[in-house]
Amino acid sequence: MASGGRNPIGHDHFEETAAWIASLQEEDGMIPWARGGKMDPWDHIHAAMGLAVAGRHEAARTALRFSARTQETDGGWPAELRGREVVDPTRQTNHAAYIAAGVWYLEMARPDGAFLAEM
Repeated sequence: MASGGRNPIGHDHFEETAAWIASLQEEDGMIPWARGGKMDPWDHIHAAMGLAVAGRHEAARTALRFSARTQETDGGWPAELRGREVVDPTRQTNHAAYIAAGVWYLEMARPDGAFLAEM
């Protein structure tokens, strides 16, 4: 921390990053790497956590709900989507549990027992 307890990165950069993530989020909650770019489950959850820490709790919930809705019956997700098309159907074990990390992260940022129970 810089003198005076201020964040040396600066609030403006923090808010700009949160706004950029939010600008990529699609109506159904999916957050691709870039507009029209790929979406993978790991980075999607990271983006949701970024929204949570930035105070954009409803957007984070929407992203996590997207993950819950699109989870396959085997518990995983395709490794890569472009739009809604599966580009890489590979399942990665780290993706299967990562939604729990994202949900818990949001719970720590903004406790919401109803959302926690829903997820």
